[in-house]
Amino acid sequence: MKRISLLFLILLAVAALGGGGWLLFHDRTDPIVVLEPLTAFVSPGLPMQVRASDADSGIRHMAVSVTTGNQTYTILDKRYDGAPTTVEERFTLEPYKIPDGDVVIDIAVSDGSYARFGRGNVQVVASKHVMDTIKPTVSVQSTQHHVRQGGPGLVVYTVSEPAAKTGVQVGERFFPGYAQGGGKYACFFAFPHDMDPKAFAPVLFADDAAGNRAVAAFTVTAIPRTFRRDTINVTDNLINKIDSEFASLVPGQMGALERYVRVNREVRLANDTLLLEVGLRTSPLPLWSGAFRRMPGAPMARFADHRTYIYNGQEVDQQTHMGQDIASTANADVPAGNHGTVVFAGYLGIYGNMVMLDHGLGLQSMYAHLSEMHVQEGDEVAKGQVIGKTGFTGMALGDHLHFAIYVSGVPVSPIEWWDSSWIKNNIKDRLALPEKVDPAREEAEDAAANAAAEQAASPAKKPAKPQKPAAKNKQ
Repeated sequence: MKRISLLFLILLAVAALGGGGWLLFHDRTDPIVVLEPLTAFVSPGLPMQVRASDADSGIRHMAVSVTTGNQTYTILDKRYDGAPTTVEERFTLEPYKIPDGDVVIDIAVSDGSYARFGRGNVQVVASKHVMDTIKPTVSVQSTQHHVRQGGPGLVVYTVSEPAAKTGVQVGERFFPGYAQGGGKYACFFAFPHDMDPKAFAPVLFADDAAGNRAVAAFTVTAIPRTFRRDTINVTDNLINKIDSEFASLVPGQMGALERYVRVNREVRLANDTLLLEVGLRTSPLPLWSGAFRRMPGAPMARFADHRTYIYNGQEVDQQTHMGQDIASTANADVPAGNHGTVVFAGYLGIYGNMVMLDHGLGLQSMYAHLSEMHVQEGDEVAKGQVIGKTGFTGMALGDHLHFAIYVSGVPVSPIEWWDSSWIKNNIKDRLALPEKVDPAREEAEDAAANAAAEQAASPAKKPAKPQKPAAKNKQ
């Protein structure tokens, strides 16, 4: 009996030692620690973030410090209850008044395991940086920035050092600036059609590699515009077309009218979100020259028309039309408005078969509702080259071209871009555009082509009726 008890105690001790050993040694994996941004230069106000994770035992403790010379500053010393699997801490170095020069950021993170006799596994990360507190200098080179509501503006400026991020902020919209060489930058920005003119206050800025931001004032004259309001009578033919064409994009059991409204709202929003991303697929240098060519045909819906959709006498939706519709003969040739590169060619929801051309500096042109596309992504096209044929794919009932101009993914009025005088005064006099052909010849050809397109768009004048001779006085 004593032997059995002794054996039991021995087995119990072995189990305890084994369990304790398992607790001490089963998790030997160090936590994962990431410092962002991991840049060579830092500035006092640069937002920084430490993200630590440990899927096995969670995070128990994090310490962050900065050393410069013989001085060490404690940024963070924090313990976490419950050992969460992921923690994020944000900080800046602004409170510590660290002088310019070399700095080292040290991060130590321990997990919640019993390894190292209860102290846990520890990951230590040390990164070397250079503290830079000097802001870049921004100098505006262009003048007389007159911008119509719904239209674009161009500011040209210099930055004293290469900018990590630069451009114009308009409300919540950011328009990137692009380096042109020699410290010069060019930035197209928009006066959004839906922005109150009193709130239109573009801000030009440049961030250096350390995150120091310089803001430069530049004068902008805002020219308000009033846009049309229109009523669209939604027919059963249109509803049934959309119900059939968009069944896979908006799946589920629903009526044709409900699917129509969801396409008009949800698919439109998703398409416009993608176009913002497409707007960043751009050349940093201009690819176009001269005025844009207009496709011959009658103007239909215009840019920024606010539409109210009516079905059986009831309002079902409201949206804004963000382009210029041009109607010609069915399956008419669609010419490229200007020289550029194809950055999108495919089916895109409400726009149907659509081609997007990049012209550089975030400037892009859209050709939508096509029945045929004659180009593919990556192709270089010339002004006037036929890139497809008109149609009524997507959210269109009749054959026409939806032509639109975008600046960094934000739609602007196309009208200015057909005007050679506007191009000269607002762009060409500020920015060196590539000369594809003789400038005088190109300007004459553009003017002739657009004049012919406008003439084709105007209704033919009926010949005047011959006047009857005046009746003679009877004698």
